Amino acid sequence: MDPSFSYSFRVAACDRCGAPHQAAIAAGGFACHFCNAQNMLAVRSEVVVALGRAPLGEAERIARLRAQDGKPLLPPPNLLHLMPSGQLAEWKVEEAVSIWNGARQTLRTNPSDFDAAERLLFLSMVIAQHFKSKGDKLRQRSLLEGALDVATLPRHRQVLRGFLTRAAVLAEDLEAAEAWLAPCDPSSDDLSMDSEWRFSRAFIDTAKGNFQNVLVVLGRGANDVPIEDAADDVCTVLRANAFERLGQVDVATALLRERFSTGGDSRQTIQRVIESYPQWQLCAQSHPQASAVFATTAGAEAASRSSGGLHYVFIPLGVLLILGGLALLAAGITAFFADDPLFHDDRWGYLGRGVAVALLGLLFAVIGFATKASADKTKWLHLNGLRAAGQITGAAPTGTRIGNIPVIRYTLVVSLPGRAPYEASTSHVGRSALGVLSGTVALRVHPENPHELVIEGDG
Repeated sequence: MDPSFSYSFRVAACDRCGAPHQAAIAAGGFACHFCNAQNMLAVRSEVVVALGRAPLGEAERIARLRAQDGKPLLPPPNLLHLMPSGQLAEWKVEEAVSIWNGARQTLRTNPSDFDAAERLLFLSMVIAQHFKSKGDKLRQRSLLEGALDVATLPRHRQVLRGFLTRAAVLAEDLEAAEAWLAPCDPSSDDLSMDSEWRFSRAFIDTAKGNFQNVLVVLGRGANDVPIEDAADDVCTVLRANAFERLGQVDVATALLRERFSTGGDSRQTIQRVIESYPQWQLCAQSHPQASAVFATTAGAEAASRSSGGLHYVFIPLGVLLILGGLALLAAGITAFFADDPLFHDDRWGYLGRGVAVALLGLLFAVIGFATKASADKTKWLHLNGLRAAGQITGAAPTGTRIGNIPVIRYTLVVSLPGRAPYEASTSHVGRSALGVLSGTVALRVHPENPHELVIEGDG
């Protein structure tokens, strides 16, 4: 067990420089080892988050939660410059920590400053995630616990405790995880608070092997209980894994396929979730099955979209026109040897019409076979291409429309395992709804030609 997130001590952040320091639970002071600043700590608050809430029926509570669903987690507008590619940039970490510390000091003097509180919460999440990826658990904890020390809004406190709960689970300190979660509200009518509790509770129960309770907390189906968009994919994995561990692999597979159908981003996120917790072997059977079935279906659908199904019409039409043209040519040639003068006089008309119809048929056939080749390539890449992530850096309409849906040409920075990031471009039907140039999309890349790729997703 790793004691990094133990509940028996605190990790405080220096008020001046933000450096982490281990401290006692009781109130007291400490001198920063880095900048020598003197810091004072109040007693750690153990107040129940939802103190004094009026009773609310469960049906009404779920209805309120459902009304809040369908909204993505977005950074405060004044923090967008820290995330030029949709995530915290490496060279912006120091600036982000400085803004985080400033927001924390603002809340110390003015606890009702909502904008500062929102900045602090968002930065605590993204900077803590950055240090988690670096393996710096002390910095990760100091950011979350340092924000918790000054947070006053129930939603903010619950979210921060949820992050600390899951960090303790990953440190295999389940006693600490239960302690971090204990003051949280299991029956809030705020979607962020409720989702945070469900996600964290299911996380603990997954680690404990209590899979029946995972299904009680998350629901047996995707629509049983509303969960905020940011947690939908990971909760889908935990739900499907619970079914698989209870012997219902077919149900788990169906749940994953249902989530896959929402778009390429979900498939990419689910893959990343499974890879992030190898110790649990999440969805070990159901994920490969769901991926294989969906890849076949999605490949066929993507192939149809890429060609608009033109080859199904153009190839047979082209063949029929070619045959018709050949028949007219045959009639024209026969006319040269006919005894009937009327038929003989029209021989050049037959020949001319035959050539025109045959050439038109050839044109249709060429277009049909070209679109079929493109569709086959798209399908092959969906089935056999290497998984990769693409960061969109540019997008422009090609001027082509298939089925009244625009074809967009995207420029991307491709992240492929085992290779340095590189720039590539590809066209895709129906992704214009992205609306931003900083989105991340799931890709399939040709194993031998990394610049030959397709965007996954159903448009």
